[in-house]
Amino acid sequence: MKFWIVFFTSTLIFTACRTQTPPARESKAIHDLEYRRDTRITAWQPFFKPSESENIKQEALRALSHMRPAPVLPLLDSLLAAGLNPGLQKRALYAVGQARTLRAEKILLAHYEHLSDTLKIHALKALALCGGAATVPILKAALNNDILREQALMTAGILARKKTDTRVLTQIISDSTWQKGASLGTAYYLYNTVSKKDGPVLQRYLPRSKNQAAVYYLKTLKKWLKQSPSLEDSARNQWQARVIRLLGDKANKSWRHLYHGLRVLESMADSSALPFVTSMTRQPNRHVRMEALSVFYTINGAGALTFYLETLKKTDELMEKALLMELIARIRPSLAYQLVNRYLDKGHSAFKARLLDVLAIIDNNQSRRIIRSFLNTRDPLLVHKAFTLLESRKTLRFSDVKKLLSRPETGVVYDALDWQRQHKRYVDVHTLLDVLNRFNAPDHFEVQEQVLKILSMKKATLTDPQRKMLESALQTRAIVDVYNNFFQASLAPPDPVGENRPLYLAVDSVMHYRPAPRLVRISTSRGDMDVLLDFKETPLTSLNFLKLASKGFYNNLTFHRVVTDFVIQGGDPNGDGSGGPGYMIPSEDGMPFERGTVGIATAGYDTGGCQFFICHSVQPHLDGNYTAFGKVIKGMEIVDNILPGDLIYKITPIQ
Repeated sequence: MKFWIVFFTSTLIFTACRTQTPPARESKAIHDLEYRRDTRITAWQPFFKPSESENIKQEALRALSHMRPAPVLPLLDSLLAAGLNPGLQKRALYAVGQARTLRAEKILLAHYEHLSDTLKIHALKALALCGGAATVPILKAALNNDILREQALMTAGILARKKTDTRVLTQIISDSTWQKGASLGTAYYLYNTVSKKDGPVLQRYLPRSKNQAAVYYLKTLKKWLKQSPSLEDSARNQWQARVIRLLGDKANKSWRHLYHGLRVLESMADSSALPFVTSMTRQPNRHVRMEALSVFYTINGAGALTFYLETLKKTDELMEKALLMELIARIRPSLAYQLVNRYLDKGHSAFKARLLDVLAIIDNNQSRRIIRSFLNTRDPLLVHKAFTLLESRKTLRFSDVKKLLSRPETGVVYDALDWQRQHKRYVDVHTLLDVLNRFNAPDHFEVQEQVLKILSMKKATLTDPQRKMLESALQTRAIVDVYNNFFQASLAPPDPVGENRPLYLAVDSVMHYRPAPRLVRISTSRGDMDVLLDFKETPLTSLNFLKLASKGFYNNLTFHRVVTDFVIQGGDPNGDGSGGPGYMIPSEDGMPFERGTVGIATAGYDTGGCQFFICHSVQPHLDGNYTAFGKVIKGMEIVDNILPGDLIYKITPIQ
């Protein structure tokens, strides 16, 4: 009897393992449609039948929100009209916003008044992606609603950043009864719309602001001061006192407040702030310390030389040394030239690139000769820097540019092609096609696009073999579109699933992967940071990051780009921002970009690969425009101290 019980139990388990349940089949079908970017309404309608489970509907809407699905807007419109539950309505609203068309804006505005206040917040977030002038009345009305006000201001700020005329600031200024003006939403909106007349608003709200709002008010004040060069000295002194008082508030003691406060003081250049600035040169945070050194020069001029030379002897920080040499070059170029020559063969690429900037400031025959010599180095970051400096001084030669086309680095060849296109100094068609033949991977699409643009501007006539070779090199939809426009052709775009992607990015692999190691540790030359990956919202991006990390792809790469109080960016095998893994992954919508959010770097929709960035602070304008696939949950102090050139030792999954 026991034998038959064991036998039947085993048979049932085996059958269950081999047979996909209907929800599993539907889930796989949804992922497959998303992966192929299939936007046929008939393909998506079956997932929204009344009899379908809420989970499948949720999954389908999540997939559609990843796709910028303009052709599916009628389906989403009908779903909103049919009255979905709040969770599904939230997803549907965001999916509509991701379409980014006037039709999407009309749909959101048509349903807006029938939504609850909670759902109106999500509609406002969606309007930040697709809204225009027609959204302005909705934003004005939302300013009078305590629940909606904050999101309305954030949406207005994002639209203003995109140069959409929102015309709502006048209401903020005139409403004297509004006592919540120091919020993040107000600060963010004001930062994106500030004008000369906004001094009273800043004067009113700056002293009451805290945390992230205080950061945006400080950034706004700097922009406002730049627009008000005729401000009287007494008024500038009052503003300076307000800023120093704000930075003395215990609620505003983060390095970001100090950094932006220093930038405001720099724009005032008042000697009375020198004691405070000097104290900031001893701050533990590198961004604050380096900004204080720059402000010290602005205030003290040539009198800063002795202080800089003493600091140069004491510091071990390479990027700080480079900054000090740059400041010394502004005071005594001959001394800076000697210092640069002493350090030029030391340190990492980002340090040497900064030294080339110093040579450009010195700008004599010897410094120009040294800069030109770096066009022949093996390091693409240094080639790019030398190229940029020579171009900015109009000393770049066509012969230099032609030599760069034979280089193996994507970024270097892109620079050379872009220069030719802008200056209309073209190489022959054979050389351009040779470039395409060498750069035919999907993540070389920017080089491919430049070649096509040059061929178009040259009005080149290609032989049949040349055209076939050209067509075989085109690996992305965007590039095929450029080709079709140029040749008036109808070349079919490549299959987005594509054989160029690794097997682990196939739909079956993504569906059956069990993401046990959702936590990864990024070990850097500054210390370790732990990142929690978001497999639920961004399974493909998370899996790609995890797999690349597991096989050692990121070992000993660098953080090549650091923008203070914005992001740190790394993971480029070329080290100059142009590299990729040899393929591209589809974009996926994820969490909002807050402090510590990890996103995938792209050059446009569906062009992600291996480069990633981590936010220093909240960045609302990135929401929905880049894939956010993780969050730093430990080690943000490491993120805060990363400088260009810092190493990624390795990235390891934590079980």
